[in-house]
Amino acid sequence: FYVSCDRTRLTAALVNDFSWVFTGRTRTRDGRPIPGLEAKRHRQPPSPCENVRIVLRTDRPVQDVRDLATGRHLKAKATSTGYAIDVPRFDCIAAVQLRF
Repeated sequence: FYVSCDRTRLTAALVNDFSWVFTGRTRTRDGRPIPGLEAKRHRQPPSPCENVRIVLRTDRPVQDVRDLATGRHLKAKATSTGYAIDVPRFDCIAAVQLRF
Protein backbone atom coordinates (compact mmCIF):
# COMPACT_ATOMS: atom_id res chain seq x y z
CA PHE A 1 0.00 0.00 0.00
CA TYR A 2 1.02 3.58 -0.60
CA VAL A 3 -0.64 6.53 1.12
CA SER A 4 -0.20 10.01 -0.38
CA CYS A 5 1.48 12.68 1.75
CA ASP A 6 -1.81 14.53 2.21
CA ARG A 7 -3.49 11.21 3.15
CA THR A 8 -6.27 11.68 0.58
CA ARG A 9 -5.29 8.73 -1.64
CA LEU A 10 -4.38 5.12 -0.96
CA THR A 11 -2.93 2.93 -3.72
CA ALA A 12 -2.88 -0.86 -3.51
CA ALA A 13 -0.66 -2.79 -5.92
CA LEU A 14 -1.81 -6.35 -6.55
CA VAL A 15 0.40 -8.89 -8.29
CA ASN A 16 -0.03 -12.41 -9.56
CA ASP A 17 2.56 -15.11 -8.92
CA PHE A 18 5.84 -13.93 -10.41
CA SER A 19 7.77 -17.15 -9.81
CA TRP A 20 7.28 -17.97 -13.51
CA VAL A 21 9.26 -14.89 -14.61
CA PHE A 22 12.89 -15.72 -15.32
CA THR A 23 15.40 -13.45 -13.68
CA GLY A 24 19.05 -14.18 -13.48
CA ARG A 25 22.04 -15.13 -15.52
CA THR A 26 21.95 -17.17 -18.69
CA ARG A 27 25.61 -18.21 -18.54
CA THR A 28 28.13 -19.06 -15.88
CA ARG A 29 30.96 -16.62 -15.15
CA ASP A 30 33.25 -18.52 -17.48
CA GLY A 31 30.70 -18.27 -20.35
CA ARG A 32 29.17 -21.75 -20.29
CA PRO A 33 25.36 -22.09 -20.61
CA ILE A 34 23.65 -22.84 -17.31
CA PRO A 35 22.28 -26.43 -17.32
CA GLY A 36 18.47 -26.68 -17.39
CA LEU A 37 18.08 -23.00 -18.17
CA GLU A 38 15.78 -23.39 -21.18
CA ALA A 39 13.09 -25.10 -19.10
CA LYS A 40 13.23 -22.25 -16.57
CA ARG A 41 13.09 -19.56 -19.26
CA HIS A 42 9.99 -20.94 -20.95
CA ARG A 43 7.60 -21.53 -18.04
CA GLN A 44 3.95 -20.81 -18.64
CA PRO A 45 2.48 -17.87 -16.75
CA PRO A 46 -0.08 -18.65 -14.04
CA SER A 47 -3.80 -18.32 -14.53
CA PRO A 48 -5.31 -14.85 -14.18
CA CYS A 49 -6.35 -13.65 -10.73
CA GLU A 50 -10.07 -13.79 -10.11
CA ASN A 51 -12.36 -13.10 -7.17
CA VAL A 52 -9.96 -10.64 -5.52
CA ARG A 53 -11.49 -8.37 -2.90
CA ILE A 54 -9.83 -5.53 -1.05
CA VAL A 55 -11.23 -5.09 2.46
CA LEU A 56 -10.58 -1.66 3.93
CA ARG A 57 -11.29 -1.00 7.58
CA THR A 58 -11.90 2.71 7.91
CA ASP A 59 -14.52 5.20 8.98
CA ARG A 60 -13.38 7.74 6.35
CA PRO A 61 -15.80 8.03 3.42
CA VAL A 62 -14.38 6.79 0.11
CA GLN A 63 -15.01 9.32 -2.68
CA ASP A 64 -13.68 7.37 -5.66
CA VAL A 65 -12.06 4.03 -6.52
CA ARG A 66 -10.21 3.49 -9.78
CA ASP A 67 -8.33 0.63 -11.42
CA LEU A 68 -5.23 2.51 -12.56
CA ALA A 69 -4.26 -0.09 -15.16
CA THR A 70 -7.54 0.21 -17.08
CA GLY A 71 -8.89 3.55 -15.88
CA ARG A 72 -12.17 1.91 -14.87
CA HIS A 73 -14.05 3.16 -11.84
CA LEU A 74 -14.76 0.48 -9.24
CA LYS A 75 -17.44 0.42 -6.59
CA ALA A 76 -16.63 0.58 -2.89
CA LYS A 77 -19.36 -1.28 -1.03
CA ALA A 78 -19.96 -0.08 2.52
CA THR A 79 -19.59 -2.78 5.19
CA SER A 80 -20.02 -2.70 8.96
CA THR A 81 -16.28 -2.02 9.38
CA GLY A 82 -15.43 0.02 6.28
CA TYR A 83 -15.49 -0.90 2.60
CA ALA A 84 -15.09 -3.86 0.26
CA ILE A 85 -13.85 -3.43 -3.31
CA ASP A 86 -14.20 -6.28 -5.80
CA VAL A 87 -11.30 -6.15 -8.26
CA PRO A 88 -11.99 -7.32 -11.82
CA ARG A 89 -10.02 -10.28 -13.18
CA PHE A 90 -6.41 -9.39 -14.02
CA ASP A 91 -3.50 -11.22 -15.63
CA CYS A 92 -0.42 -10.15 -13.70
CA ILE A 93 -0.84 -6.77 -12.02
CA ALA A 94 -3.54 -4.43 -10.87
CA ALA A 95 -3.25 -1.08 -9.15
CA VAL A 96 -6.27 0.23 -7.31
CA GLN A 97 -6.41 3.79 -6.02
CA LEU A 98 -8.91 5.02 -3.45
CA ARG A 99 -9.57 8.69 -2.94
CA PHE A 100 -10.95 9.90 0.38
